[in-house]
Amino acid sequence: MAHLTRRQALSAFSGLAVATLAAPHVAKAETPLTFYGPPAAPSAVLAHAVKGGFLKDVAPGAVFKAWKTPDEMRAAVASGSMGAVVMPSYGVANLHNRGLGLALLNVLTTGLLYIVSKDGTLNSLQSLSGKTLALPFKNDMPDFVLRRLVAENGLKLGDIKLEYAASPPEAVQLLLTGRVDAALLSEPAATAVVIKAKSFFMTVHRTIDIQREWRRWRARLKFHRPASP
Repeated sequence: MAHLTRRQALSAFSGLAVATLAAPHVAKAETPLTFYGPPAAPSAVLAHAVKGGFLKDVAPGAVFKAWKTPDEMRAAVASGSMGAVVMPSYGVANLHNRGLGLALLNVLTTGLLYIVSKDGTLNSLQSLSGKTLALPFKNDMPDFVLRRLVAENGLKLGDIKLEYAASPPEAVQLLLTGRVDAALLSEPAATAVVIKAKSFFMTVHRTIDIQREWRRWRARLKFHRPASP
């Protein structure tokens, strides 16, 4: 795996990768292998593959477990207690560059972040100015993505009041109980809150597609970049 810079990793921004500390052993596992994944949609794919026996030829007896927070995941990877793990692509780059011998096996998705709200008019980052936004995982993904997009849209981070949550389910509760105006969630939490709100006779909208906002910023950056001499 080539040396990755933080800028290169963030270009793929919310891509989630399958990585391992001992990549050659994943290709032909001799002992039961445990796969670890985040509380996000890519883990559902991996869990289904394990439960359905689709990995029996390369990883017989494989099991799947979820990690709860990025800090928990990084500590376990550093200690060697996680063999194969799904994590954000920038996390793979950071840990590899720190000399942990991490190898990238596959990128599962290039984005699954959405801002959801009971107020359908909060459909732009500018409209969130003065509002309170629930955000899981402070100083991690998706915090980094939001900070970059806020700056690139002419806002200061303080323009949006951030209410940090320990996990996506906590952010969902903050939104449903009215303690925040919106929440930044990954799938499947974004879909879950839309469905759960209906049971409380509420309507929650996906108001901002973070993937689309990132593409717009990248397009503007490319358009305004000076030509090479």
